Amino acid sequence: MAREGFLVASCVLAVCIATPDQSKACNLPATNEWLQRPPPTDGASFKQVDASLVWEVTNDAQGAVAALTTEAVVEISREQVRHFAGEAAGSAAPNGGAYLVRAVFPSRWPSVRVGWSENDLHVFAGGLGCFRYGKHPVIVYLNRRPANVFVSASAAL
Repeated sequence: MAREGFLVASCVLAVCIATPDQSKACNLPATNEWLQRPPPTDGASFKQVDASLVWEVTNDAQGAVAALTTEAVVEISREQVRHFAGEAAGSAAPNGGAYLVRAVFPSRWPSVRVGWSENDLHVFAGGLGCFRYGKHPVIVYLNRRPANVFVSASAAL
C-alpha cells in the first residue's frame, strides 16, 4: 500500500513538473478594433480628467457599444446616463455635458484614466490577468466635445 501511494505521488509530481506554468503566458488576442494609438506628444499638454467625472457603463453594455458603432464619442442626456450607469452617475452635477466614449477593457476590473491632450481625448484602461480585450464604453462629463478619441489598453499577468 505504501508503495502504491509513492507511485501515485511520483506520477503526480512528474506531471506538475513537466506541465508549463500557464499563468505566465496569455494566448488571448490583445487587439480590438476600437484601439487607436495617439500621435506622439511630449506629454506636457496632457491634462487628466478628474476620476469623479468618469463612470463605467454598468447597465446595457451592448446598447452602449451599439451607440458607438460609427462614432468614438456621443453626447448623451442625463436620462441616458442613468440608463447606462445608474442613478449616482445621472445625479452627478458637474458643468458640461455627459459623453458616452469608447474604451477597451483588458480585464474585468481595470484602472481607467481619461485625459485631454489639446482637443483630443485619451482613454486608457490597464488591468491584470489574461482576458480578451473587450469594448466597454465609459461615460465622461466634459466641458466640450473632443475632436478625436484615442483608446489604448494594457494588461500584465
